Amino acid sequence: MEFKFPHEKSRESVDSFFEEVIRDALKPLLEIEGSGNAGVAEFNSLLGLLAEKEIERSIALIVEVCRERGFNVINLQTWIGPQGVGKGATAETMHWVQNIINGNGDELYEIFSEKYDITKSKIIEIKEKASLVPATLDESLNKVFDIVANPDSDTIYTGTGGIFYPQGKDKPEKRYMPYIAQQAATVPIVREGIMVDEKWTSFLVTIEIARSLMYGTNSIDLDVFPRTMNQAAYIQKRLMKDLKAKGINLNHKIIHIEPIDSITAELITEDPRGALKVYLKLGEIFLELSENPEMHGFVEEDFNLLKAFGIDDKNYDEEKRRLMVEGSEKMRGTAAKIKSTIGSLTGNEAKKNLRRIGVGLSSSAGTTLYRVANRLSTQGRRDDASLTKLFRRLSVYYSDTAPVAILNHSNIIYAGASNSESQPDTSYSDAIEGTLKSLVTMVDANYNFESNIFNSLLDFTKELYLIRTSK
Repeated sequence: MEFKFPHEKSRESVDSFFEEVIRDALKPLLEIEGSGNAGVAEFNSLLGLLAEKEIERSIALIVEVCRERGFNVINLQTWIGPQGVGKGATAETMHWVQNIINGNGDELYEIFSEKYDITKSKIIEIKEKASLVPATLDESLNKVFDIVANPDSDTIYTGTGGIFYPQGKDKPEKRYMPYIAQQAATVPIVREGIMVDEKWTSFLVTIEIARSLMYGTNSIDLDVFPRTMNQAAYIQKRLMKDLKAKGINLNHKIIHIEPIDSITAELITEDPRGALKVYLKLGEIFLELSENPEMHGFVEEDFNLLKAFGIDDKNYDEEKRRLMVEGSEKMRGTAAKIKSTIGSLTGNEAKKNLRRIGVGLSSSAGTTLYRVANRLSTQGRRDDASLTKLFRRLSVYYSDTAPVAILNHSNIIYAGASNSESQPDTSYSDAIEGTLKSLVTMVDANYNFESNIFNSLLDFTKELYLIRTSK
């Protein structure tokens, strides 16, 4: 089919147009689905073959939209980090901070009261802390808000609630309704903890970029894309190159967020090639854990909380509260054992600095799992209850996604971790302080962190971050 722009530029007409594009690309797959004989692996393989045919047309679509909209620059930003590190919580918290200090907090206070059970006295305390933050922040802090909470940017979600799981809860609005056409193929893949074919992902992200442009914005956040080295190569060697040939500059910034301490972050920056060895080792360990837990002294019930508690589809709703309370506690115990296991396997490198990176990252792995346990205790998410699937995703993260960030010399954000000798913990207060300091350092290496402006903003941001991570 030939791409034809909708004459009307309402969101409804734009969304209908993109649903037609997706359905046309999916025709061969929908025919196989109708036969009822295809499995998850076959669907995934076919998606990759379909993407090879569609990517060229999707890039051409971006060019056409840019010409119509008058854009000659596209700004992309990717945040990369392990599951549960707090990428979404950080972004939403900063949006809250920005809205409140700009005097638009009334609706948020209502949300805090209704959704987060925040008392009136606590809301008064939050308002008092907000009053201490200057209405006009300094230039460096304003740049931080541009990075994390730019009101003019658009976000493309590639996970649950996004392009692969379009019915995903209430996020964001109904943007991903056009992707319901593919959910019969992608939802089973996601549920298995398997990555959707990376070429198909690249194709979908490309048409989502076109859709953001058609909405009228050329500043776009990509939620964990590129996720693999091949996807990173697609942006650098295909998308960027093809657009430049048509007079369109594509700027892509990668920000790497990890639940680590500042020393580990500095060592990774100083020795990226050495750090890469540790990351690849971590990826190997998580793959082993997902495929053969007994190899490292675990049993399946340590990793599959649903099985451990005898929970299935029929009794999930009535057992959800038990999963949130007892399941999350069991997962914290597993997190402590995992941290110890990984520490012993990554901390024996010959070079001192690599040994220190190994200790820091093993600590961060335990902290990541602990934070996922906390999320399980507040949300009862089923996909958090199967550590086997989580470990598969972490294996991909450490062996493929994080190396994308390291080899592209991305900025590393240290989002707090437990002490290497202690049990893992949430470290939420440390997380937001480390994140904010890292972001400010990115834009101003000589920033004065003792300033009243920074400390009042930090104090207020911590307060809101703790609220955000409570649910």
